[in-house]
Amino acid sequence: MCEFCAQFQRFDIVWNLEVFNRKTHRQIGKDVSGKHFFGGGTNTMSAIILDGKSLAQQIEVDLTQRVTRIREAANGVKPILATILVGDDPASAHYVRQKGNACRRIGMDSRQVFLPQETSTGELLEAIDSLASDAGVNGILLQHPVPPQIDERACFDRIPVEKDVDGVSSQGFGRMAMKSPAYGSATPAGIMRMLQHY
Repeated sequence: MCEFCAQFQRFDIVWNLEVFNRKTHRQIGKDVSGKHFFGGGTNTMSAIILDGKSLAQQIEVDLTQRVTRIREAANGVKPILATILVGDDPASAHYVRQKGNACRRIGMDSRQVFLPQETSTGELLEAIDSLASDAGVNGILLQHPVPPQIDERACFDRIPVEKDVDGVSSQGFGRMAMKSPAYGSATPAGIMRMLQHY
């Protein structure tokens, strides 16, 4: 896996650790004895709080240093993550904005492609092909879900495996299954990284 690819996988892990941390803290509380409990139930047990936010911050510091080295080796050229958003779902738009913010924090660039709700599968495939053929784009993330008229699987599989930073293509899944170099699926990879840390 090239250094650019490794940066994108770590970047996605950082983002997913932040999301996992927010979701986890909503489900964890303390009873009157100070023990942690999960999901509001009455059974208590000792627990370790997996602090995704703290781990994400540590990874982000590491990524910033790595991206700096990549840029120095590439005469100042920044790695670019391209995101594609089809439609105007507020949650998806927020997610894409946050990805762009995270890119900027670690010294990368973000290219955001917005397509209308009525976009067809063919039009989305053309947008993916354009980014795939752009040597300046190092990773492509198709925000999902996409509108129902689009063949999501065909669009995921159009992303070249070397730019599939979200780990969503069939070829990427196959490579992971064979333990060959590929991006891990973002959320499971983030969870595994957190478990390894703790």
